[in-house]
Amino acid sequence: MIKKTLNILLSVFLLVIPSIYCFGQKIFVTFETTNNSYVACQGGVLGIIANINPEYANYKKYEWRFNKENFSKIKDEIATVNTSLPGDKKLVFSITLNNNQQLDTAIYVKVLPRPAVRIYLLDNSIRVDETVINIESYKWMLNNGLVNEFVSQPYNKPQVGLYKVIVKDKNGCIGISDPIQVK
Repeated sequence: MIKKTLNILLSVFLLVIPSIYCFGQKIFVTFETTNNSYVACQGGVLGIIANINPEYANYKKYEWRFNKENFSKIKDEIATVNTSLPGDKKLVFSITLNNNQQLDTAIYVKVLPRPAVRIYLLDNSIRVDETVINIESYKWMLNNGLVNEFVSQPYNKPQVGLYKVIVKDKNGCIGISDPIQVK
C-alpha cells in the first residue's frame, strides 16, 4: 500500500514539475522607473527602463508590446507609460533568444486620477468644494499668475479678477479648478 502511494506521488510529481518549470522561468529582465515607483499621477510622466540580465546578453531581439492604451512612447529599452487616463496598466516586455525561444514578462503600473476640484464664491470668499478630500496643499491663481500669500482655503476678500486653485493631494497628484470670475 505504501509503495503504491509512493509510486502515485512520484508519478504526479514527475508530471507536475515539467509544467511548473515551463510556466515559471528565470528572471531575464529587471525594471527601473523614473520615479522609483510603479505609480504615477494622471498627466504625469513615468518612464520604465528594461535591464536585461547578463546571462541573457546574447538575445536576438527585444521588444515592448506596444499599445496606445498603456504606452505613450517607446525608445530603445525605455518605455513611457500613457498617463492620460487613470487605471492599471499592463506592460509586456519580450526577448527572443538565439534559438528563437521567446521570453515574456509583464509589469503593472497604476495611474492615479488627478484630484477633481471645484471652487465657488460664498460670503466674499472663494472656497474649495467640500467633497474634495485628501488635499495637502493649495495654490491660488489670479488672472493666470500665482498669488503666493494664499496657500490655504478659503481665499478671503478676493479682488476683482479670474481665479483658479491648484491643489495637490496626498499622493502628489495635482488638479486645477475651472476658473471663476470675481466682479
